[in-house]
Amino acid sequence: MERTQMRRRPLPTITLTPLEETIQRLLLDLKGYIEKREQSDGHTAQEEMVLRFTGGWVRDKLLGAESHDIDVAISTMTGLQFGTYLQEYLDEPDNLEKYVNNKELAFTDEMLKVHTIKANPEKSKHLETVTTRLFGLDIDLVNLRKETYTEHSRNPQVEFGTAEEDALRRDATVNALFYNLNTSMLEDFTGLGLNDMEEKLIRTPLEPYQTFKDDPLRVLRLIRFASRLGYRIDEKTQEAMQDEEIKKAFKVKISKERVGIEVEKTLQGPDPRTGLKYIDDLGLYATIFANQHDDVEAPTTSWSLAYDALDRLISPIFRTDEMQQIKHIKKVLIRDDKNEKFYAWVMAALVPWVTVPARKPGPKKEKPPIIARAAEVARDNLRMENKVVNALKDATDFYRDVSSLKASVIRSDIPGTPAEVRQHVGLQVRAWKKDWRLIVLMALLQEIAAGVESRKVFQEFDTFLSYLEKEDLLEVTELRPIANGKEISAAFGLPNGKWIASALEMLISWQLLHPESIDKDQAMEVLKSPITASGRKNLHPLPQPRFDESLFDPETKPWKHKDVYATTVLEWILAQYTASDTNRLENQFHFYVPPILSLIDDESSSFKYRGCNLLIQFLTPIRATDSDLLKRTNLSSVFDDALTPCLLSLPTITPEDEALHLLGVAYPALLLTLKTHQDDKKAYINRLITLLRDNVISSFHHVSSYSPASANEEISSLASFPYPRLSTFLLDQLTILIQELGIHTTKYLQEVVPVVYSTLSNPFGTAYVPLLLAGIATTHAVILNAHPRIWRYRGDLLAALCQCWTNVSREESSSKDTEQKPQLRQVMQKLQGAVYLLKMSVRGASSTKIGSEVGLDLIEMVDEKDINISDDVKALVDADEQLKELLQIDVDVDLDDNYFFE
Repeated sequence: MERTQMRRRPLPTITLTPLEETIQRLLLDLKGYIEKREQSDGHTAQEEMVLRFTGGWVRDKLLGAESHDIDVAISTMTGLQFGTYLQEYLDEPDNLEKYVNNKELAFTDEMLKVHTIKANPEKSKHLETVTTRLFGLDIDLVNLRKETYTEHSRNPQVEFGTAEEDALRRDATVNALFYNLNTSMLEDFTGLGLNDMEEKLIRTPLEPYQTFKDDPLRVLRLIRFASRLGYRIDEKTQEAMQDEEIKKAFKVKISKERVGIEVEKTLQGPDPRTGLKYIDDLGLYATIFANQHDDVEAPTTSWSLAYDALDRLISPIFRTDEMQQIKHIKKVLIRDDKNEKFYAWVMAALVPWVTVPARKPGPKKEKPPIIARAAEVARDNLRMENKVVNALKDATDFYRDVSSLKASVIRSDIPGTPAEVRQHVGLQVRAWKKDWRLIVLMALLQEIAAGVESRKVFQEFDTFLSYLEKEDLLEVTELRPIANGKEISAAFGLPNGKWIASALEMLISWQLLHPESIDKDQAMEVLKSPITASGRKNLHPLPQPRFDESLFDPETKPWKHKDVYATTVLEWILAQYTASDTNRLENQFHFYVPPILSLIDDESSSFKYRGCNLLIQFLTPIRATDSDLLKRTNLSSVFDDALTPCLLSLPTITPEDEALHLLGVAYPALLLTLKTHQDDKKAYINRLITLLRDNVISSFHHVSSYSPASANEEISSLASFPYPRLSTFLLDQLTILIQELGIHTTKYLQEVVPVVYSTLSNPFGTAYVPLLLAGIATTHAVILNAHPRIWRYRGDLLAALCQCWTNVSREESSSKDTEQKPQLRQVMQKLQGAVYLLKMSVRGASSTKIGSEVGLDLIEMVDEKDINISDDVKALVDADEQLKELLQIDVDVDLDDNYFFE
């Protein structure tokens, strides 16, 4: 009834342009030509041939938009047959002249090309279509069709159909309108198309569930049309889109290439945000941005914050200061370029996948190789171009570094002169490669998706980008060395080799430090110094003219290439020294220090490991006798300088196993060095603080999917751990440093607590129990050593402990793993111990004073009424009864050792 009533409505008229009128006249003349030919051949047509413009052209004409491609539907023959007649007809010069000599139209020499589309074996072979370019327009010649679908393919069996059957098979009613060339009349065979255009409504001509079951790609096509046209999708159609059977059919029937094409068209359209919002609201993210390799899904709870933010960035609302900040960010990162906008929307679309750890490699190497999840989805499920895949891989690798550098620039805490800060920032941006703008954009979107207020994020990134602009670093990735490889090679009289790359990077570093200089000779001087600032031999100098090529031969490091037993012998010799041999060791130390430093400075992590191990053996007897050797010789600073770069051996540059192997001796070696020379207590504490902040905490942020922006606590909820063993190791080092710092930890709670929170609140924490135990051990250490101020952070700590308890207890109750259950129970006991310690510390805070004897300005008295932790506990238990077992631990009850760490 509805369709019938709508058909009776008066149909609007369509006014053709002169070019469209010419094409209509040509096609109708061709129709007459074909009919005469067939009559002369003795064929009598059973019905008159009707020609129609169909689909998007009709819709766009009604919307007042110009269209440069037209689908022409033929009622009585295939597109190939009609196209063959068209070619034959226009091969006669007199026929072509009738249409070319139109003074209103300007034609080029290349007037006509007819290309037959090869039949797809999976599609109908007997209904071929033709694509041609006619008078500057793309024309598709097709027959009216009827389609029949099978269960496992979206490619239907196609046969000749009527105009109504052809209209009903289309994806949307607004795309099912025809313009009859024979009558010059509009046709609406569904009875819904014109009404839906007036209502700005997207729906299927037939029942949506069956339409999508036949061809699930239409789900994505309708979303694209809705976002392109500014229409809304019909409620019943939306319900069908969310059906689980449709989602399953989508994964089974649709090729990855087709999904990628539709996604790209959506993101290149006028309103990508609407498309992403429909995908989000309809629960289609896991279907469209699918993971083909395992059961892991991306979290989309806060995804809308990201794509809404990008929409504001690309189409800013005019609002005073914030609008100016947004316009500036857009100008720098997106630059009003159509391609850049598309890549920006790809970043927004893949935001949920960026925080998901990459798959672990199997026993055999996979082809294509395992890469970051977001890049893997773009490559394997959407078949996107390499530029997109590489940009997503780099965005995943570096977005945390962007937030860290941005925060450092804003806080002005990068050490050095302004020129050195510029050099540091420039080298960082160069490390992000040529698509650094997309990486910065991803960092911005990740912070907003993590819950940081968008106004704050825009303000901070505007400040950061303004700094890059002021320091002329926006094009730093395009900076070229002041001298080329040939010039460097000639200057040192040596052939090209791998060392040239290092030399070029050194020149870039120098140029960033001296942006005003164009003196090539002055720049080359930086390559000539064989001595480092600390007075040690530079083991990586560039060759001097007086050196020969043998400098790079294995003979220069025989202990590495030839006499490989040398390090083993040295290790055995050092192992013989005891505390009683200290005097002898002091007399002979100058024999041991150079090889130890050579090993530590070697580019191979295995030799670095040996060097660190030898240093521990060397220092152990010295430390045991409180010898002042390091102080007298200043070797402490030399060892410190050598060991600190080892702490940067982190993924992705260093594989996790290799990093764990090296860091496992580098940290103990450095701590032993500092302890062996700690007469100056203040200097010792300051060095530990630097180690804690610049190495342990920053390394933890680097190896965890965590963005240490200025508001850590706001974004830590998205932390995940792609390298759980390494994160566990760093938490262990953090615990050791906290215990060494003691009460001085109090001043750095704002940096330590977010690390604890991100670890314990991680929803995937139970996948690697040692990480949780390490996080709880750090929590215990923090509470015990920073107890006077811990009350200020009780909310964060309680939230982390409660979240961890909820995750662990849920896993413990459902787990059937007999090995895992005791481990989870152990975690629960340690959590109870942490709550016990927290209660004790908070209740004791009201009577705590810390004097100036430890150099801390923490003298304060706290009113117990202001920190009544019992009220906090009661509120949490009232909100969630399962927290009762965790929180209602009586401080008057002695707990056994199972609840605490040694």
